[in-house]
Amino acid sequence: MSHALSSATSCLAPFWKSEPSKTVHTFSKQSDPLQLATTQSATRALNHHYFSSLIKAYINPGMRAGLTHSKDTFWETQGEILRATLSRGILDRQPNGTLRWKVHNSSGSPEYRIFNDEARLDDYLSQNELIDIWEIDDKRASPPKTIYKCCDPDETVTCKSQDELYHELAYSTNHGVFCIHDLDTHDERYICQQKGWLHTGFEEVTVEKAQ
Repeated sequence: MSHALSSATSCLAPFWKSEPSKTVHTFSKQSDPLQLATTQSATRALNHHYFSSLIKAYINPGMRAGLTHSKDTFWETQGEILRATLSRGILDRQPNGTLRWKVHNSSGSPEYRIFNDEARLDDYLSQNELIDIWEIDDKRASPPKTIYKCCDPDETVTCKSQDELYHELAYSTNHGVFCIHDLDTHDERYICQQKGWLHTGFEEVTVEKAQ
């Protein structure tokens, strides 16, 4: 892992944005200390988000190919497909108001974790580098419903439907084509966004058509 991080750091170093220096006049007339500090802070935050995501992509060969940077989003180059991993969990509310998270480990045995609120659950899910999407059986309401959480090291986005999930994934691509790899069944679904004048939908396609 340390070797991979070292390699990733050396390969991705050219993309690092340098922070504005106090000796450089970032603004046309004079450098305002408050503006300079704000610019440095924003640049530092962008570097952290960008670099950590690129390292994750570098270490995962399935995600690495074709990634380039455009503004604050990571896009696939033409001919490359965004690949997201999916797993499943069950969420319910305990009598004391806490949230219980349930998953099954590799041997099929259930594992539980208790969280005080959903923000702490989201933070926990975002730290799992192997899973990009959680399909969740949400039993907090009656009747239960299925929700999805898209996770990366910086945030977790909750989607209330599959269509909302697909829109979230399509937004991270250039051409509205992506692949979902199911870690439980090992199936792969290729999804293509269909755009019309009054409606945008999604269609499951073959890998040949996706490419």
